[in-house]
Amino acid sequence: VVLRRTGRQGLAEAAMLHALTLDRSNYAAMNNLASLYQRQGKTEQSLRYQRRIRAHRQKNPWFHHAAAEQALEAGEVTDAIASLKRALKLAPGKGEFYLLLQVAHREIGEIDKSEQYGELADTALAEAETYGGERMRIVSPSHDGPTVRSLLTH
Repeated sequence: VVLRRTGRQGLAEAAMLHALTLDRSNYAAMNNLASLYQRQGKTEQSLRYQRRIRAHRQKNPWFHHAAAEQALEAGEVTDAIASLKRALKLAPGKGEFYLLLQVAHREIGEIDKSEQYGELADTALAEAETYGGERMRIVSPSHDGPTVRSLLTH
Protein backbone atom coordinates (compact mmCIF):
# COMPACT_ATOMS: atom_id res chain seq x y z
CA VAL A 1 0.00 0.00 0.00
CA VAL A 2 2.83 2.40 0.86
CA LEU A 3 4.53 1.62 -2.45
CA ARG A 4 1.30 2.21 -4.36
CA ARG A 5 0.64 5.49 -2.54
CA THR A 6 4.13 6.77 -3.34
CA GLY A 7 3.66 6.12 -7.04
CA ARG A 8 5.59 2.86 -7.18
CA GLN A 9 2.78 0.73 -8.59
CA GLY A 10 5.12 -1.66 -10.40
CA LEU A 11 7.03 -2.36 -7.20
CA ALA A 12 3.79 -2.67 -5.26
CA GLU A 13 2.44 -5.18 -7.76
CA ALA A 14 5.68 -7.20 -7.65
CA ALA A 15 5.64 -7.24 -3.84
CA MET A 16 2.03 -8.43 -3.68
CA LEU A 17 2.59 -11.10 -6.34
CA HIS A 18 5.63 -12.29 -4.40
CA ALA A 19 3.54 -12.44 -1.22
CA LEU A 20 1.09 -14.68 -3.07
CA THR A 21 3.90 -17.00 -4.17
CA LEU A 22 4.77 -17.42 -0.48
CA ASP A 23 1.14 -17.84 0.61
CA ARG A 24 -1.51 -18.40 -2.09
CA SER A 25 -4.27 -17.52 0.39
CA ASN A 26 -2.79 -14.17 1.47
CA TYR A 27 -6.03 -12.22 1.70
CA ALA A 28 -4.36 -8.81 2.06
CA ALA A 29 -2.23 -9.32 -1.05
CA MET A 30 -5.25 -10.44 -3.09
CA ASN A 31 -7.29 -7.49 -1.88
CA ASN A 32 -4.51 -5.01 -2.60
CA LEU A 33 -3.93 -6.45 -6.08
CA ALA A 34 -7.63 -6.25 -6.90
CA SER A 35 -7.63 -2.62 -5.79
CA LEU A 36 -4.42 -1.80 -7.68
CA TYR A 37 -5.65 -3.39 -10.90
CA GLN A 38 -9.01 -1.62 -10.56
CA ARG A 39 -7.23 1.75 -10.24
CA GLN A 40 -5.06 0.93 -13.26
CA GLY A 41 -8.10 0.03 -15.35
CA LYS A 42 -7.08 -3.62 -15.57
CA THR A 43 -10.62 -4.78 -14.98
CA GLU A 44 -10.17 -8.46 -15.92
CA GLN A 45 -7.20 -8.88 -13.58
CA SER A 46 -9.05 -7.05 -10.82
CA LEU A 47 -12.11 -9.27 -11.28
CA ARG A 48 -9.94 -12.40 -11.12
CA TYR A 49 -8.66 -11.39 -7.69
CA GLN A 50 -12.11 -10.29 -6.56
CA ARG A 51 -13.38 -13.80 -7.37
CA ARG A 52 -10.52 -15.31 -5.37
CA ILE A 53 -11.34 -12.98 -2.46
CA ARG A 54 -15.00 -14.06 -2.49
CA ALA A 55 -13.97 -17.73 -2.52
CA HIS A 56 -11.51 -17.09 0.30
CA ARG A 57 -14.19 -15.39 2.40
CA GLN A 58 -16.56 -18.31 1.96
CA LYS A 59 -13.92 -20.60 3.49
CA ASN A 60 -13.28 -18.28 6.44
CA PRO A 61 -15.45 -19.04 9.47
CA TRP A 62 -14.84 -15.58 10.92
CA PHE A 63 -16.24 -13.99 7.77
CA HIS A 64 -19.50 -15.86 8.43
CA HIS A 65 -19.38 -14.85 12.10
CA ALA A 66 -19.05 -11.19 11.09
CA ALA A 67 -21.93 -11.60 8.61
CA ALA A 68 -24.02 -13.09 11.42
CA GLU A 69 -23.27 -10.14 13.69
CA GLN A 70 -24.34 -7.73 10.95
CA ALA A 71 -27.50 -9.74 10.27
CA LEU A 72 -28.42 -9.71 13.97
CA GLU A 73 -27.87 -5.94 14.12
CA ALA A 74 -30.24 -5.60 11.15
CA GLY A 75 -32.83 -7.85 12.79
CA GLU A 76 -32.30 -10.61 10.23
CA VAL A 77 -32.08 -13.44 12.74
CA THR A 78 -32.70 -16.27 10.25
CA ASP A 79 -29.79 -15.05 8.11
CA ALA A 80 -27.61 -14.78 11.22
CA ILE A 81 -28.36 -18.37 12.19
CA ALA A 82 -27.58 -19.59 8.67
CA SER A 83 -24.25 -17.71 8.70
CA LEU A 84 -23.34 -19.16 12.09
CA LYS A 85 -24.12 -22.68 10.95
CA ARG A 86 -21.78 -22.16 7.98
CA ALA A 87 -19.13 -20.88 10.38
CA LEU A 88 -19.51 -23.97 12.58
CA LYS A 89 -19.15 -26.27 9.58
CA LEU A 90 -15.83 -24.61 8.84
CA ALA A 91 -14.65 -24.42 12.47
CA PRO A 92 -16.57 -26.88 14.64
CA GLY A 93 -16.75 -26.22 18.35
CA LYS A 94 -15.98 -22.49 18.43
CA GLY A 95 -17.53 -21.05 21.56
CA GLU A 96 -17.96 -17.60 20.03
CA PHE A 97 -20.20 -19.06 17.34
CA TYR A 98 -22.32 -20.89 19.90
CA LEU A 99 -22.66 -17.69 21.94
CA LEU A 100 -24.06 -15.82 18.98
CA LEU A 101 -26.40 -18.72 18.20
CA GLN A 102 -27.59 -18.48 21.80
CA VAL A 103 -28.42 -14.80 21.28
CA ALA A 104 -30.07 -15.40 17.90
CA HIS A 105 -32.37 -18.13 19.15
CA ARG A 106 -33.32 -16.07 22.20
CA GLU A 107 -34.20 -13.20 19.81
CA ILE A 108 -36.80 -15.37 18.07
CA GLY A 109 -38.13 -16.87 21.28
CA GLU A 110 -36.55 -20.31 20.94
CA ILE A 111 -35.48 -20.45 24.57
CA ASP A 112 -34.71 -24.19 24.67
CA LYS A 113 -32.40 -23.93 21.67
CA SER A 114 -30.89 -20.78 23.13
CA GLU A 115 -30.09 -22.60 26.36
CA GLN A 116 -28.62 -25.55 24.46
CA TYR A 117 -26.31 -23.24 22.54
CA GLY A 118 -25.43 -21.48 25.79
CA GLU A 119 -24.31 -24.80 27.27
CA LEU A 120 -22.29 -25.61 24.15
CA ALA A 121 -20.69 -22.17 24.36
CA ASP A 122 -19.77 -22.65 28.02
CA THR A 123 -18.18 -26.03 27.28
CA ALA A 124 -16.29 -24.80 24.21
CA LEU A 125 -15.03 -21.66 25.93
CA ALA A 126 -13.94 -23.62 29.01
CA GLU A 127 -11.96 -25.96 26.75
CA ALA A 128 -10.50 -23.00 24.85
CA GLU A 129 -9.14 -21.48 28.04
CA THR A 130 -6.80 -24.45 28.38
CA TYR A 131 -3.44 -23.94 26.72
CA GLY A 132 -0.67 -26.53 26.76
CA GLY A 133 -2.34 -28.35 29.63
CA GLU A 134 -2.46 -25.17 31.74
CA ARG A 135 -5.75 -23.49 32.58
CA MET A 136 -5.82 -19.80 31.65
CA ARG A 137 -7.56 -16.95 33.41
CA ILE A 138 -9.38 -15.79 30.30
CA VAL A 139 -13.04 -15.97 31.29
CA SER A 140 -12.77 -15.51 35.01
CA PRO A 141 -10.05 -13.39 36.59
CA SER A 142 -10.68 -15.16 39.89
CA HIS A 143 -9.58 -18.51 38.45
CA ASP A 144 -6.44 -19.71 40.23
CA GLY A 145 -4.57 -20.92 37.11
CA PRO A 146 -1.69 -19.01 35.50
CA THR A 147 -2.42 -16.09 33.22
CA VAL A 148 -1.37 -16.00 29.57
CA ARG A 149 1.10 -13.23 30.45
CA SER A 150 2.72 -15.27 33.24
CA LEU A 151 3.25 -18.21 30.90
CA LEU A 152 4.72 -16.02 28.18
CA THR A 153 7.20 -14.39 30.53
CA HIS A 154 8.62 -17.70 31.82
